[in-house]
Amino acid sequence: MTTQQSPETDDVLVVGAGIAGLMAARRLDALGYRVRVVDKGRGVGGRMATRRVQEAAFDHGAQYLTVRSDTVRALVDEWVREGVLRSWYSRTGEGDSSLRPGPPIHRYVGARGMTALPKHLAQGMAVHTGERVMRLHITCEATTESGRKLAARSLVLTAPVPQTLALFQQSAIELDPAQHAELAGIHYAPNLTLLVQLEGESGLKGPGCLKGEDDGEPLGWLADNFMKGINDKPGSLTVQAGPTFSKARFDYDEQAIFDELWPYAQRHLLPVPVAHWQLHRWRYAFPYNPVPERTLRLKGMPPCFLAGDAFGEGGRVESAALSGLEAATQLPLLLPLQHGLH
Repeated sequence: MTTQQSPETDDVLVVGAGIAGLMAARRLDALGYRVRVVDKGRGVGGRMATRRVQEAAFDHGAQYLTVRSDTVRALVDEWVREGVLRSWYSRTGEGDSSLRPGPPIHRYVGARGMTALPKHLAQGMAVHTGERVMRLHITCEATTESGRKLAARSLVLTAPVPQTLALFQQSAIELDPAQHAELAGIHYAPNLTLLVQLEGESGLKGPGCLKGEDDGEPLGWLADNFMKGINDKPGSLTVQAGPTFSKARFDYDEQAIFDELWPYAQRHLLPVPVAHWQLHRWRYAFPYNPVPERTLRLKGMPPCFLAGDAFGEGGRVESAALSGLEAATQLPLLLPLQHGLH
């Protein structure tokens, strides 16, 4: 996807078109900065992903959005009014075995899948997908796998931290030792996700989802995308394994993963045959030991900020959104505008 061409040199180059990158890009664009976003994926959204398989759609990454901050609450209310997001259910709703004491936490989903929000945020922006950044220069220049040369006055990097560290290494850019050590301390749990289409209704109760027993191992999450309201095909299931199962079997054969994981989901379903299925492997699904700050400015470079769900509160869609917004708040303090609003 390519939209809205930019001048040869931009104010800000954002690497990664997930929620953190897109939130940063939109905020900076609104402030008058020339912003370009690049992402190696085929579409925007990162783990806010929806995949269409034959006649059905499946959310196969982040399953919902929760809100704890006033900042994101105001945005979510706006997105609901615009029809981008809609209410799904509260944490106390039937069908979710993760009940805990305390006030209910409401869950929101994309109107027709979780990818609806990043697609909305990308509208009107200079976004280039299918462009993997292979090399960075200390002056904020970047070269992509296709040979595209990108120049900017500053960077916002939102890819999973191990990928960002690998990019700096292959670019022969040495980070401040203390910052490098802090970033190297971030670890991610992988996730194995089955997309299963049944030949009939699933029989799940309530809002159409549940968390697995036994601390989410081996079954972490089960959801019916028809009951969730993102498509019109009954029995379209997202089956996510727990982190321990996913790590131990990440490189297993697809059929072996299905044969072992599927029976744990089956026990919650009607005895309906499987029409077809796919497997998706998320290598960087859940960050551990996040950086306490919502964004990290790298030392020894022109303005360069790291953001994503491994910063701040960590691990949730809202965390990534707040991280991107924080990067977009701090960057203008170091990068005065050189032109009027575009």
